[in-house]
Amino acid sequence: MQTPRTTRMKDTSMKTSIRQQRLNAVVAALAIGATAGAWAADETTKERDPREFTYLQLAGGAAMATSAPVNVGLGASVQLHGRASYDRGTLWGATLGYQFLREEDEQDKEKRLAAVSRGETPKEAQPMRAELEFWNASVTRNTIQVAAETVHPNDKVKPRALFLNVAIPIGESEEFFQPEDPKRLPEPLWRTWLGAGVGPANLSYPSASALSGCNCLRQASGSGLAYQLKLQFERQVSENTYLFTQIGRVWLPGVSTTQGTQTTDYSRWGMNNLAVGVRWAFRD
Repeated sequence: MQTPRTTRMKDTSMKTSIRQQRLNAVVAALAIGATAGAWAADETTKERDPREFTYLQLAGGAAMATSAPVNVGLGASVQLHGRASYDRGTLWGATLGYQFLREEDEQDKEKRLAAVSRGETPKEAQPMRAELEFWNASVTRNTIQVAAETVHPNDKVKPRALFLNVAIPIGESEEFFQPEDPKRLPEPLWRTWLGAGVGPANLSYPSASALSGCNCLRQASGSGLAYQLKLQFERQVSENTYLFTQIGRVWLPGVSTTQGTQTTDYSRWGMNNLAVGVRWAFRD
């Protein structure tokens, strides 16, 4: 049989246990909060690095297309080989990109530690860029020569592509741009970037059958993979604005069409380009 004293002792023990559980819960919550706060602070610190940013880029310029093979099939294994020549045209592009700092590998770490041990300033981490670029061009197809026949359509071929690009810096000036923000380090006034990209492209060739005696240069359209290489010379002109000049080359897919026994094949061809543009950086 329990006495009142025993009952009071049990009640006191239960209250103590409940208080201890509550205290443990508060400590655990505080620990979780501190961990989350430290993680958030670390992430905030990473996000605030001004050398990493999202940017919008617009460019326009001249497209200088080269000639490309054209093959016409008349059926019964009859093949006519020729070439299409293109005149200079125009191009423009819009790019959404992100600049980030390349992670150090073991060799980079060794070089940095060696520089510190010699009392030198270690080289800063190098930036890289990843881009999604919409590219559009328009060139004049002035001559098509197939076998002994030459026609002059003087029409427009308008390729379009969506490129996924990667760019790395390959040179920079010793002259620096000093940002107004005291938290930002000086940045090279000039940088040279080498970029490469790949992505789907679509293009269409107007019909030139009415101009040809064989009635065989039919309209053709299609899609395929396009590739590009580009070299950019960039200058920073303000806190978040960059101007650049670009030279490059784009390789476009070939397309073909078939009507009855006739086929028209436009082979893969290349297009040189020269462009100027502006880039706006959006920093946190």
